[in-house]
Amino acid sequence: MDRVLFNSYGNFYFKDQIFTTTTEPVFYDLVVETAGEKSKFKYKIPSNKQAEITRYVDFIKTVPASDNPEVFGLHANADLTFRLKESLEMINTIIDTRPKDSSSGGGKTREEIVQEKAKDLLGKLPPDYVDVEVKDQCRKLPGPKTLPDKGLSVPLNIFLYQELQRMQKIIGIVRKTLQDTISAIDGSIIMTPEISEAINCIFDAKVPANWLTDPSGAEISWLLPKLGNWISSMIDRNKQLNEWLKNG
Repeated sequence: MDRVLFNSYGNFYFKDQIFTTTTEPVFYDLVVETAGEKSKFKYKIPSNKQAEITRYVDFIKTVPASDNPEVFGLHANADLTFRLKESLEMINTIIDTRPKDSSSGGGKTREEIVQEKAKDLLGKLPPDYVDVEVKDQCRKLPGPKTLPDKGLSVPLNIFLYQELQRMQKIIGIVRKTLQDTISAIDGSIIMTPEISEAINCIFDAKVPANWLTDPSGAEISWLLPKLGNWISSMIDRNKQLNEWLKNG
């Protein structure tokens, strides 16, 4: 994606006309505000027949400190998206760098808090789907009233079956993560980097990365920043799919 983007910009900005034209090539006119006054600034290549470096440097110094997204052919909201992403990354960095030592006072330790939270989330998880039972139930589902098709010959029923498979995969991943977290804190299994990362996420109320994407980086579930919202969304989605499976 980055290669395609840079090639597109390169084809637009670096072309023969910038060397053959007798006038200054202007790429974009932008209205900028300086000291309360608005003026028009031209993104261009300044004429410089003597090829003096100082002339280029002097022009670069006049370029606005913050470029408008429209200069790059993007919508103005692109700047808002960038700033929101940058702010979120900064907040996550602050959370990640907080001290995570166990409590030395009379309160609960960090591990005890995480273990209680993991047990609570584990109790909220829906039961696992049995693939054979789900497929049999999907075969019984009716199709459109105007057509004789039913079961897995109906596209919507196929979609439901695939979504239930996806939901079961997510439920299985979440259940294993929570069970491993509880066991690792108890000392029943070895503390792996994945479990340690899950403990950090649960303590910080963040969604563990392996619940969102697979090892290749492909998205496998819905993207929500907070753990509580993500779990609630999973329960609601599962309820909707389950009702669809039972009632058609």
